[in-house]
Amino acid sequence: MTVLKPSFEEFSTLTASGNMIPVWTELAADYETPISAFQKLSEGHCEPCFLLESAENSEQIGRFSFLGTDPRLEIRATGREISVRNKGASNFETHLLPESDGDPMHEVERLMAAFKPVEVRG
Repeated sequence: MTVLKPSFEEFSTLTASGNMIPVWTELAADYETPISAFQKLSEGHCEPCFLLESAENSEQIGRFSFLGTDPRLEIRATGREISVRNKGASNFETHLLPESDGDPMHEVERLMAAFKPVEVRG
């Protein structure tokens, strides 16, 4: 049986401290790799979905793998053009970043300011 962490009771308590609480489980990697798990998850079951790995350039194996589906918010940037789509919306809202500050990460920081992550043990 898969055990999610934190427990429901811990999760409920953590909501007093913030609005972004990680929920996770640990899986033995005997028969599954992050790539194979992602492939199973993404085969027609999620759009969009993502895999983030902690491995760096020369490392073959990372310490953490993050799989996600059904994001609350999607952000895409190409040059000075940034597009944002909230969960449930069918289209992206697109605008140009000012020439004086064409760094899309500043827009990401602005959008993420509403989220207050909670620190959890584990």
